[in-house]
Amino acid sequence: MKRILVPTDGSLLSVMAEETAASIAKKTGASITVLHVLPELWSAYPLPEAVERDLLGSTQQRSEKVLNSARILFNEENVPLITETASGDPAENILRFSREGYDLIVMGAHGENETEPYVLGSVTRKVIMHADRPTLVTREVTSLSRMLVCVDGSQHSKEAMHYAFRLGEKLGSEITLINVQSTDFTKHLRESLKNSAPESLKAFSQA
Repeated sequence: MKRILVPTDGSLLSVMAEETAASIAKKTGASITVLHVLPELWSAYPLPEAVERDLLGSTQQRSEKVLNSARILFNEENVPLITETASGDPAENILRFSREGYDLIVMGAHGENETEPYVLGSVTRKVIMHADRPTLVTREVTSLSRMLVCVDGSQHSKEAMHYAFRLGEKLGSEITLINVQSTDFTKHLRESLKNSAPESLKAFSQA
């Protein structure tokens, strides 16, 4: 793992995502990029130039405050940091940046304006649906000392399993595989794991 992208809006969950990313970076040597997307100014009616200028200035000040907080956090963790800004749709910008050679996206479960604790925010939901990079969604700070990997024998679950093994090896994580299916499907899964899992998991598939 070489590059981690951390989108942030300055919310509590975004800060938790930053702390989690810092923990991963210290153990893997990955570089961190923190991305803040500025909202586009929109009005149904033309705004006076002075008002538009004030709104833009306020938005830019807020962005710089968010990025400065991130700089302080990663500096305290002794993790090198790059900061980036963009303007427009948050999810689209996150997806666009993620395609520029990032190995992992780490982001909060929802933004500062979405307060329902058990529901993914609209931006996070769109990112995990369309991202072609592994995405870690956080609700609290975690060191990933234990990982639960859900497997069903599909190609995607195999890729998730192997990714978890590679990351877990670097982080020293304990990994648990779980599958909930019918008896017939479980037999198929064990055969699938027997052919694709590392040697350390062959015992599981033969149990």
